[in-house]
Amino acid sequence: MKQSLKEWLSDVWDTHLEADFSTGYPDLDRLFGGGFRRQHLTILGARPSVGKTTFMVGQAVDLARRGVSVGICSVERPGSEIVTKACTYYSGGDPKPTDMRAAIARLPMWIDDTGSGLTPARIRGMVDADPVDILYIDYLQLLGHERRWPNRNAEIDAILQELQALHKEYKIQIVLLSQLSRGIETRRYEDPHARPEMADLRDSGAIEQTADEIIFMHRDDMYRECPRNDGITEFIIAKNRLGPVGTFRLTFIPEEEAFV
Repeated sequence: MKQSLKEWLSDVWDTHLEADFSTGYPDLDRLFGGGFRRQHLTILGARPSVGKTTFMVGQAVDLARRGVSVGICSVERPGSEIVTKACTYYSGGDPKPTDMRAAIARLPMWIDDTGSGLTPARIRGMVDADPVDILYIDYLQLLGHERRWPNRNAEIDAILQELQALHKEYKIQIVLLSQLSRGIETRRYEDPHARPEMADLRDSGAIEQTADEIIFMHRDDMYRECPRNDGITEFIIAKNRLGPVGTFRLTFIPEEEAFV
C-alpha cells in the first residue's frame, strides 16, 4: 500500500507496540518482546521426535483458553491425534476427560487434517471462511502448490511467499513447523555440543529470509551414546526480527503432553 510518510507516521503512532498475545512461556515472551504479533511468520523447526507437534498443540490450547481464536492445519497427523493431545494437555493427563469435554468443545479452535494436497490456496480459503487470530501449520515440507515448479526449492519459495501474503492480508500470526535436515546429526560426530543452525532448514534458503522469527527445538539426550530420556528441551531463538536471539529450556512431561 502506497502512503505518504505523514500517513505512515500516523499509522505507527496510532498502533500499539506491545505484542498481540502471550506465547504462554515467560522466557519466550521476554525474547519476543511480550509474545506473538499479528502479521508475523514464525518458524518452529526440529528433527523428528523432538516434540514440535506436541508443543504446537499445547500452546494452541493455552491460547484458545485465553480467548485467542486458533486454527491448526495438520498435514502429518490425523485430527483425532491432535484432539487426543489437546485433551491430554488440557486435563493434565487424561486423553478422554469426560467431565471436561464440554469445556474443551467450547474452545475457539478448528483443526483441518486434509493431509497431502494441502496448498496455500486451500489454507487461504479456510482462513477466509473461518477467521483466526493465529494459525499453526504442521509442517512446511508436506505442503504442496497448485502450479508445477522446476524443483522443490522453487516450490517451497512460492509456498512461503503466499503464506507471507496471507498473514499480512488477514492480519494473523502464522506459526509454521519445519523439519530440519540431518546436518545436526552429522556435526555431532565432530562437536558433541553442536546445535541446530540455519543451514539445517530443509529445501529452501528462503525460509531464513522470509521468517520474522525462527525457533529451533533441540533434545541433547537424543544424541548421547547412552541416552537417558530426561525431557530437557532447548528452545533456540535463531532469528528475531524485533528482538534478541537466545536460548531457554523447558522439560517435556510425556504423560501430560506438556512442556513446562
